[in-house]
Amino acid sequence: MTTKKKLILAISSFLLVAPLSSCDLSESLGQVADGLLPNLWLTLTQVIVVLATAAVVIFLAYKPLKKKLKQRQDYIENNIKDSEDKKAQAEKKLLEADDAVIEAQKKAGDIIQEAQKTAELKAQSEQKALALSIENQKEQAHKDIEAERARMISEAHNQIVSTAIDASKQILGREVNEDDNKKMVDDFINQLSEGDNK
Repeated sequence: MTTKKKLILAISSFLLVAPLSSCDLSESLGQVADGLLPNLWLTLTQVIVVLATAAVVIFLAYKPLKKKLKQRQDYIENNIKDSEDKKAQAEKKLLEADDAVIEAQKKAGDIIQEAQKTAELKAQSEQKALALSIENQKEQAHKDIEAERARMISEAHNQIVSTAIDASKQILGREVNEDDNKKMVDDFINQLSEGDNK
């Protein structure tokens, strides 16, 4: 307790006890001459009463009040400390959550990029396979056309040979041998080829 508070408490206690000592005003005026010097016993009694009152106030009011205020202060400080700890934990968890979100976004971006690369590679592979298939079909078509052309030429050749042999038999009136036949067919085919090239 500060000195000011103690002084205020002592003065208020003295003012409460002082009127009790001067009960009769007329007697006190009569004893003015005697009253210029303080009465020792009365002063001691007043001091004892003031000290007793102060002790009672201190022990019954001030100390319990101080104890309660200290408990309240400790409670508030503990709550503040707990709040600060919880705030720090919450901030830490928030940072962890932010890091987790950033990591998840990064993984999602990586997955998307990987999927795009895979799709592009697959599309390129499909295009190459399609181009190869088309090229193979073209080659096969050319081969088929060439084979059909060769077959048709062979059939035409055989038919021409047969017709030429029949015609030469009638024109020559004799049997045409194989060498004659071959020479006539080759000449005819050469004439046809020259006609196709023009």
